[in-house]
Amino acid sequence: MTFLNYLSEKIILPGSDLLLDKSVSKNLKFLMESQWWEKEQLEEYQNTKLRKLIKHSYENIPYYKELFSRLNLTPEDIKTKNDIYKIPVLTKDDIRKNLSNGKIIARNISKKDLILNSSSGSTGEPLQFYETKKSHSMWNAAGIRGWYWMGYKLGDKYIKISQNPRSSIIKKAQDLINRSLYLYCRQLTDENFKGIINSINQYQPSFIRFYPDLGLFLANYIKNNNLTVHAPIAITTTGNKLFDSTRHIIEEVFNCEVFDSYSSEGSAVSAECSTHNCYHTSMEYNITEILNDGSEVKGGEKGRVITTDLFNYANPSIRYDTQDYITKSKYKCTCGRNLTAVESIDGRDSDILISPGGKLLIVHHFTVFFEWIDSVEQFQIRQNSSDEFNFLLKVNSKYNQEAEKNIYRYWYDYIGGKIKITINVVDDIPLTKSGKRRFLIRSQDVKLPFRF
Repeated sequence: MTFLNYLSEKIILPGSDLLLDKSVSKNLKFLMESQWWEKEQLEEYQNTKLRKLIKHSYENIPYYKELFSRLNLTPEDIKTKNDIYKIPVLTKDDIRKNLSNGKIIARNISKKDLILNSSSGSTGEPLQFYETKKSHSMWNAAGIRGWYWMGYKLGDKYIKISQNPRSSIIKKAQDLINRSLYLYCRQLTDENFKGIINSINQYQPSFIRFYPDLGLFLANYIKNNNLTVHAPIAITTTGNKLFDSTRHIIEEVFNCEVFDSYSSEGSAVSAECSTHNCYHTSMEYNITEILNDGSEVKGGEKGRVITTDLFNYANPSIRYDTQDYITKSKYKCTCGRNLTAVESIDGRDSDILISPGGKLLIVHHFTVFFEWIDSVEQFQIRQNSSDEFNFLLKVNSKYNQEAEKNIYRYWYDYIGGKIKITINVVDDIPLTKSGKRRFLIRSQDVKLPFRF
């Protein structure tokens, strides 16, 4: 640890907490210790936090008071996280409805102590919600711990590349204090890529953060133009699924490891440790259920993520449906941490298609196929109804009628049933406003056979 690292962690961060009435430093110190707890100690900590959250919600949140009364439940009925199934799953619509009427906002917390936050809305369903300085501090600390797993220390220089403009004065001040260079890249053009590369080479950051797709396009530009770029200690990705092929190209071009991370509303960051064997969840911050047909999945199985934020007393999200699917790991990570291990991030509810016969189609099925079709450069599959699929393809000069016939033939056979497939060749498949790429889009009218 350099003097600047020591200064940032021991002086600047605690001073910032004191000035802003937060507790990031205290929580970070706690999390660096608790990550090595035995599983039983972690679960007991969760149960203690859960009982306090339930009691608070019952006494101070009209939505939960009414819900418990309707179900003939009392706080004493929820003693551990094994009892949490007694409470129905909370949806985005539940939060929106009861946020607008104030029923899901704590009556015992002053409005000046509420922090308004929002999700990116990558599925077309952005969500606003409230939190407290205490919960936001713990969330930030969990994120910093995830960065520490890739070798980062407070005070290290890093670059954030984003397609969202940096407008907040407070955020800009934090960037300055944290030695963070924030690069706004609205359009993925050669001119902007040149600017990013120049900034990286001039700033010489120890770490870089970007969305996987932006990183892929940037890496390809560097590789195709035979350019030289500064090699950081590591790169961290987040925001959408990181494919093995994308990881490989980024690591090859930047000559460093990529550490992926995942988060959603109601949960703190889950991140890869130095082994890259799995993603570790922040068990101290939230309870994560991975469900299939209403039951917790076994190791190696995929399920839907239902999360309970143990710290947000302002706008409690108990058993919140993230609409994400992940695969639970079969193994304990060799790093020694007992935090719940996740094998892979499989995508959003809306990023999964379903055949008329009930076959689930995830991104991996399509990426494996198109990886070997050298005439297709980009794809996006849209399911408009239960039996209609539209393939948007960005192609090159190798694309011809024979290639198109092969695509039709394969997918009619693989999806099966009486379906209609149309192929549209397009000039480009743009990223979302938040800089994410959606490979699969399913109409909201087509429902997955998922039961809570």
